[in-house]
Amino acid sequence: MKKRKIAYVRWCDASYQRGEITKSEVVPHIELESVGMLIRQDADTVSIGLDYNPLDKSWRFVLNIPRANIVSMIVFKRPKDEDST
Repeated sequence: MKKRKIAYVRWCDASYQRGEITKSEVVPHIELESVGMLIRQDADTVSIGLDYNPLDKSWRFVLNIPRANIVSMIVFKRPKDEDST
């Protein structure tokens, strides 16, 4: 089994508020925390996935986060003692 890396990402996203609000109630953005298997990363985007099917090499529940929105990211490698599971 391929060694997958796990990414913990803190990032900012746009917010949407329903109904009538006052100027003081405006929330311009929210900070989120997401965790998943690191699928790919480049200068513009980080992609993490919740599920991976090794039989057909497909991903499910993939989140693509623009680098400009990332506050911080930590990437964890799988421990050596778990490589055989």
